[in-house]
Parts: sequence; structure tokens; C-alpha cells
Amino acid sequence: MRQNDKAHSRRQAARAIARPSQDMSRPLFGFLLITALIAMTACTPLPDVDGAIPADERQGSYPELIPAGQITAQAQDNRIAEQDEAAINARIRALRARANWLRTQ
Repeated sequence: MRQNDKAHSRRQAARAIARPSQDMSRPLFGFLLITALIAMTACTPLPDVDGAIPADERQGSYPELIPAGQITAQAQDNRIAEQDEAAINARIRALRARANWLRTQ
């Protein structure tokens, strides 16, 4: 009986090698699909970026760089004042009133 079991196991192993299961073909199919997509994108011609920027802008000078301290000073000068806050609150009330009126129409 042991001889038959060994022969049976050998036959099953030989069948498994001769015919791979479907589970093995799925990752291979995915790999081949991704490889094909990458290969197709590699054959795509590059867009013409030289014509996108006008010649006078390409030859222009670089923008002026300013210290970060000047930028933060300008930002602090642009704070909302008390009268601006009152105007904004009045605008908020007017917009809310208009929204309520539109909802009732």
C-alpha cells in the first residue's frame, strides 16, 4: 500500500507541474499588462514645450528677490482694522438675510 501512495503522490506532483493552476496565471497576467502599458507610454512622443513660452519671456530677466523680512512686514501692515471688521460683519448679516429671503421664495 505504501508503494501505491508514493506512486500516487508522484503522479499528482507531475500533473501539478505539467499544468499550473489558474492562481499562478493571475499575477503573471497583471505583470504582463502593466509591462505592456509602461512600454506603450514610453513610445509616446514628448510635447513641444519650447513653443509654450514666448521668446521674449524666455530671454527676460529673473524676478527680483526680496528678503523675507519685507514680506512679513507687508503682511502685518495688511491687518483688518476695527472699521473693516464692522463692514465685514454688516456684509455677513446682509448676505444671511438675503439667503433667508431666497429660501422663502
